Amino acid sequence: PTPQPVRGVKNKMKKSAQPKSLSEPSLSAEPSKAAENVGKVSAEAGGKPKKGGGARTPESLEKRKKEGQWFVRQLYSQRWVRMHEMMDTGGAYTAPQFAQALEAPLRTIEDDLKFMRGGLEMPIVYDRKRGGHCFTEEYVPMPGRRFDESDAMSFALTRKLTLMVMAGTHVGVRALRAIDKMFSIAGGNVRRRSQRYANLIHLRNLRPQAVFDADISELILDCADQRLELEMVYEKTHTDAPEQRTVQPRYLVGTPLGWYMLVNDPKGPGRLRTFALARIRQARRLGSRFEDVPADVEAHFRHHIGIFGGLESKPERVRLIFERNAGRIASELPPHPTCRTTVLPDGRIEMIMDAAIDQELKNWIGAWRSDVRVMEPPALLESFRLEHRKMAEWYG
Repeated sequence: PTPQPVRGVKNKMKKSAQPKSLSEPSLSAEPSKAAENVGKVSAEAGGKPKKGGGARTPESLEKRKKEGQWFVRQLYSQRWVRMHEMMDTGGAYTAPQFAQALEAPLRTIEDDLKFMRGGLEMPIVYDRKRGGHCFTEEYVPMPGRRFDESDAMSFALTRKLTLMVMAGTHVGVRALRAIDKMFSIAGGNVRRRSQRYANLIHLRNLRPQAVFDADISELILDCADQRLELEMVYEKTHTDAPEQRTVQPRYLVGTPLGWYMLVNDPKGPGRLRTFALARIRQARRLGSRFEDVPADVEAHFRHHIGIFGGLESKPERVRLIFERNAGRIASELPPHPTCRTTVLPDGRIEMIMDAAIDQELKNWIGAWRSDVRVMEPPALLESFRLEHRKMAEWYG
């Protein structure tokens, strides 16, 4: 008798004849084409619609295409990372060596090298002396991990803050070394812009509490770097309504009181004016450029203890007598580089400095209340005498 076929064996044989896995799509110079290949393969694998599934819609095809792109990114990015790590250690490898190490087809490795060199702009060459593909630079960042020009301000500010807070310490040296390592792998445009920004940022006894507006600050640095005029809506302390101004930004300055912008003073070349970032309500760059007139920001602040400054400022000899405990604290945090302290026979501490008399100096002295006594100059002594009389009238 003729043997009867067993039910289901024929279908199983047909299924087993089909390939278990789809062939890997080739990687062209553009990953989008590879994604389309994956989409086509997945569409072919999808074959016929299931019963009751209906026809394919543009939305479903778009979804399949996105899934294919995601598949390509995941599949090839892992191989790129491994190839990058092999060359980043200083090695040189041929395409067959890459294929053997990564267990990938030779044609796929060749396409990878072609795209990494062209599409990802990696400095890969074939060195005949070394007998393989290698990097021409000491360090090459992976795509998606490289810095761009928006990181320039962060580099400049981080290095400035580290220098100010931890200068001369062992931790500071290690922190600067780590920052310089990250800085060295940034692109040339990022490094150059960051160096220019660093020359435009000045920190004066800055504290971590000082509020920093990143958007306004980056706009100011960009205008100062390119010598572009800035239009802003600024609110003064002694007026109720804000006013619109056009300024020429030069520097960004951080102080314990906050962040400030220094601009060219129309009264004369080389002079600077100060505007608080906290009072800027709106700002936008203008297309008009201004002349690059030299301005010495260090000379602007030389005789002052804070944000107030000016080339016309003249230093005066300020002599203060502190009570013992307050004097020790004041000598540990001198307000000006010219401060000199002497311990008197009765234990009190004398502080002498050569500084300009402005409101910030008066505020600093007044903060010590009865723990300090102004001795010189006579004009400063008279101003405190009048102020204390006024306070005595208030408090009886």
